Amino acid sequence: MKAFLKNVSLRYSCYDCHSKSVNRNSDITLADLWGCRSIAPDMFDDKGTSFVIVNSEKGKELFDAVSECISYQTIRIEDAIKCNYPVWKSVSMPKKRQFFFENIDTMDFAQLVEKAIKPSLFKKVQTFIINYGWAIKNKLNRILKK
Repeated sequence: MKAFLKNVSLRYSCYDCHSKSVNRNSDITLADLWGCRSIAPDMFDDKGTSFVIVNSEKGKELFDAVSECISYQTIRIEDAIKCNYPVWKSVSMPKKRQFFFENIDTMDFAQLVEKAIKPSLFKKVQTFIINYGWAIKNKLNRILKK
């Protein structure tokens, strides 16, 4: 699951998916509703909420056929895709994807996943600065004003 969520175990086509669009060829699109707590708080249950996009008349017929058996809420597609970029945008290929597949048959899988998803030192520093840079700046400003 870690490898999947960090995008290292995906097929090449996932990084340049031709189906990534709000306008789909399918009748129905099923996805996870990321950001459910803010988009549809009444549907949030901390277990996962599905996101259904009806793309055609046939899809509407199918959805209508099951709608009495499920709990659902209609939301604006514009609101839903703000937190659900995978609906319209492909994920980027991680630098360690090649390492992952080159070693999948020779390494212990758990160790391989940890090595493949472990962030580089640069990424750790970048994340630290993004998360704590403002606090460090404020502290330095207070010290320098004394």
